[in-house]
Amino acid sequence: MHMKGKTDLRWPKRALYAAAAVVWGGILFFFLVCQAGRWMLRNNAVTADEAGIPETVTYRGQTYSYNEDLFVILCMGIDTKDDMIRDGEAGNARQSDANFLVVLDGKKKEIKIVAIPRDTMTGIEIYDVRGEYVTTVEEHFALQFAYGDGGSRSCEMTERAASRLFYGIPVNGYVCFNLRAIEVLNGMMGGVPVEPEEDFEDLKAGETVTLNNEQAYRYVQSRDCDEAFSAEKRLGRQKQYLTSFLQKALACTKEDPFLPVRIYHSVSDHMSTDLSGIKLFSLIVTGLQCDFSEDGFYVVPGEQRAGQRFEEFHVDEDAFYEMMLEIFFDKDIDADALI
Repeated sequence: MHMKGKTDLRWPKRALYAAAAVVWGGILFFFLVCQAGRWMLRNNAVTADEAGIPETVTYRGQTYSYNEDLFVILCMGIDTKDDMIRDGEAGNARQSDANFLVVLDGKKKEIKIVAIPRDTMTGIEIYDVRGEYVTTVEEHFALQFAYGDGGSRSCEMTERAASRLFYGIPVNGYVCFNLRAIEVLNGMMGGVPVEPEEDFEDLKAGETVTLNNEQAYRYVQSRDCDEAFSAEKRLGRQKQYLTSFLQKALACTKEDPFLPVRIYHSVSDHMSTDLSGIKLFSLIVTGLQCDFSEDGFYVVPGEQRAGQRFEEFHVDEDAFYEMMLEIFFDKDIDADALI
């Protein structure tokens, strides 16, 4: 029995408790999904210990510790406009003309990208027409994809080749795009601004232009195969375009968190990946907490040379090792220096 004129406060309190329960339940669900995604990504690759990556290394008197809080994703651009083949015949695939390792560092809150020149001479697995392993030889990195089925097997083989090149660094997943994806992704961003370093077709050096879809496709794909070292010039344009694209995508996603979902559905016919929805969600959450700048874009160091038949890119092992330490390891602080 309630006194006349008194307000019953139990229902507002119950509604408040219910709202709080929904909010905290949502936060808990969000946290659990992120953690599940992180666990699945870790489980998708061998551990650093299994790969033989030492916990610490000493280089030129400085000690470095391996950064365990990294997610490494291999992104491949395939030289075809056809829809992605999920499971084709062995040896029937195209080459991966563009190859990038995207490194999300949850500890330093940074995104770093490492470009692997297509002509990088490294160990690739050779298979016969039946898809059976024959041997591993030194060949162009881009050819590894071609020895597979154009689908998951090609991607997994290229993923292993990337890991071998990077001293066994674990790769947590892959995303593979065909050429049509360039125009779709560019359109989702409303165009991407670049400032060409030299004249390219109708684009003038030093003039900032927002590339339309056709221009974006030409900018990152085109090269003159009769011109010496044209792949190196194309990689420079790809680096410039991807830097601008990622910066714009991160800014847009912070305003519209559902943008990555729409992008995924828009390019799904032009891509292949082993990243499930939960894994992608976890990567997006991690990426939104990170910063990316042009300084975070690396290219495997080395020299482009004329080979017996085709151009070859030979890695500068000393410079490459130093780059590896910078990206995948943390410099230990000398305790004595703090005293």
